[in-house]
Amino acid sequence: MKITQLYTNRALAHHQLSDHQAAHRDADHVLTSLDAGNVKALMRRGYAAKMLGRYEDSVRDFQTLLKSKPANEAEVKKELDDAMRKLVEQQKAKKEAAEKAAREPKQKIQEVASTNKDSDVQEDGEEEKVQR
Repeated sequence: MKITQLYTNRALAHHQLSDHQAAHRDADHVLTSLDAGNVKALMRRGYAAKMLGRYEDSVRDFQTLLKSKPANEAEVKKELDDAMRKLVEQQKAKKEAAEKAAREPKQKIQEVASTNKDSDVQEDGEEEKVQR
């Protein structure tokens, strides 16, 4: 068994356990260190990225995967469509949040300086000297 198979199989196991961070890590290791064109690793990393909310990465992986004409092309297209829809939703939500923040008045933060720098008040109300 090849080392790439071990990592891609372990990535699948992590997916099945909903440990998408570990699945992404294993698939990424295959793609960056062992076999940059590994179809299974691309699928697993794309899926993990989608589950982690990293939709741009997910879309990129699924698009790369489609260029290789995989046997499971229909499944890849479905995952790509889902990742693209979620990416658009994410970008729309960020834009709306930025617009809302721009409309809201800026709140001033006022710092309150301690008038007695040499003492701290304990819970029972007594003061204790603190060296500074």
